[in-house]
Amino acid sequence: MEKFLNLKDPQEVYRDIIQIIEPAVKEEKVPLENSIGRVLAEDIFAPEDYPDFSRSTVDGFAVKAKDVFGASYNDPVYLIKKGAINIGEDVSLVLNEGETYQIVTGAMLPRGADAVVMREYVRDSSENVEIIRGVANGENVLKEGDDIKKGSLILRRGSKILGGTSGLLSALGIYELKVYSNLNIHLYSSGDEVVLPSEVKTRGKVRDVNTYNLFSLLKTENVKYQYKGRLKDDLDVFIKAFESSLEEADLVVVSGGSSKSAKDYTENAINNLGRPGVIVHGLLISPGKPSIVGKVGNKFIFGLPGHPTSCFVVSFLFLLPMIRRLSGLRDFLPKSFTIRLQESVYAKASKETYVLGKLLGESIVSPLPTNSPLIFPLSQSDGLIRIPLGTEGKEKGDFAEFLPWGF
Repeated sequence: MEKFLNLKDPQEVYRDIIQIIEPAVKEEKVPLENSIGRVLAEDIFAPEDYPDFSRSTVDGFAVKAKDVFGASYNDPVYLIKKGAINIGEDVSLVLNEGETYQIVTGAMLPRGADAVVMREYVRDSSENVEIIRGVANGENVLKEGDDIKKGSLILRRGSKILGGTSGLLSALGIYELKVYSNLNIHLYSSGDEVVLPSEVKTRGKVRDVNTYNLFSLLKTENVKYQYKGRLKDDLDVFIKAFESSLEEADLVVVSGGSSKSAKDYTENAINNLGRPGVIVHGLLISPGKPSIVGKVGNKFIFGLPGHPTSCFVVSFLFLLPMIRRLSGLRDFLPKSFTIRLQESVYAKASKETYVLGKLLGESIVSPLPTNSPLIFPLSQSDGLIRIPLGTEGKEKGDFAEFLPWGF
């Protein structure tokens, strides 16, 4: 009898399960220098204007734009040179009509100045300067508050702190942040046939591919993870392992043990541990149908398919988004863009189909064999070609959605 009783299409999983997940981690304060890659646990508002003084963006001469209107090589404007302003000086000078101050990039404008003439358009003498090109009001100037207004929302709770973000916070004098702690994940492999790469392999056994592929995916997510070992084909072993991990980990992940075989124990183990139990058993995708999402209390257990390509695809499409939401991230979906197919891709309309793809430059992608047990095409791929549910494929030269791995 078919064991997959509540198949979900991908959009249902994203909308009804992953999107509504609340962060499973605590909040903590960290210094700015230790915040890279962390997820904000609070909204950040600008404590001041940026810049907090009007400054020049070029080396040149600060002017009133109306004083140099129409200035040209054949009809220059002459201004009285009042002095020079260096970077880092707190300037209280006032610029009057017919005057100018020499100024360097980043230096504060004198009051009354509204533009800067670049150095190459000025003939300088000891007392006067000759302007041979006019400027508009605001030209070559960054005015106070032009970039960021005091009190404006600059980063939302659930944003990840990246390199440029860190510099923004530094510029505003924000040196300590409230972030979410790193998610703690326990990983298991399963199956009596699975051996570690370091173990002697006899015929009929297979080496553990999935755990090491998971390591590569989790490296991009700034989480803590531990490989807790291989689960033997015994229901009590599964139950005890999950029960132990749920006391410590925020998320439990097991590869294998999720299909409809009599030896696949993930579903029964989850349902034995508590409610609500298994909430997804089977996805309307190919590859990756035999996948499980379970919940015990407020913690999740994710059962991945055993075949390497299926395991990797499901981990990328659903496990990583779940990890992002549990970690507090707002944006959890895989990134994608549209690209042209080098060859036709065929699919069953009854499932959302994902095909491994190799990028050939920026404008075209080549489909690769996507049989679940294969491992070499996965290692050569750059991401996934998506064929939506209800579509029987794409022809050569058609545009398709492409989801790059991102690492």
